[in-house]
Amino acid sequence: MVLVSAGALLAITFVGSHPGGSIRATPRHNASALLDAERVLLERCLKSRGFPSVDHQAIRELPRERQQQFDHALNGPANAKSVSVRLATGYTVSRSTSGCRYEAQRKLYDDFARWFRVSTIVNNIPAEANKKASGDPRFAEAKTAWSSCMKHAGYSAREQLELRAKPPSKAAKRTDVSCARSSGLSVITERYTAQITREHRARIDEYRDLQQAALRKAEELRLLP
Repeated sequence: MVLVSAGALLAITFVGSHPGGSIRATPRHNASALLDAERVLLERCLKSRGFPSVDHQAIRELPRERQQQFDHALNGPANAKSVSVRLATGYTVSRSTSGCRYEAQRKLYDDFARWFRVSTIVNNIPAEANKKASGDPRFAEAKTAWSSCMKHAGYSAREQLELRAKPPSKAAKRTDVSCARSSGLSVITERYTAQITREHRARIDEYRDLQQAALRKAEELRLLP
């Protein structure tokens, strides 16, 4: 169960085997403050609905019926209205306009539908750039060279796949970046990251403006320490 959205933080940074580059809409400490503010609003809402604790382990230990009630409080009923965004990668992402998660973000960002659409598009830039890069004829050759480099460094095919599924260790990240550079993979992926970033510049600026407005709102509501 995800209690808060990662949408409050934009830090488009890729490990070496993925499109490279970094964009940040707000300083990291401000993004962290937004997450904290959203969490405060979320916990207040859940508490008002009978869930004083949102600890993951505590929720998992609740009876099944109570877990369903928690999910209902968090995300609203299954038939709740929602907003949707069709992404360049071909996927459609939807979010309920009911429940505490919605209420928390609505209070912080005011126009929830706008925030959801903009943040979803911007945070999809890594996947969009990766899709573009994978269509480059040079990508497959570079990816094979990267994989061989990783294997030579002691990372099996399974472990290479795990780099995409979870945050890598510092050692794995260093090896990944080194192999991406030596294979030429980083040159290809960075080019597409820069291209997609330019195409979404207006959205990124809008995302930044929404974050800045949310920070002011969080201060007004005294949600920040």
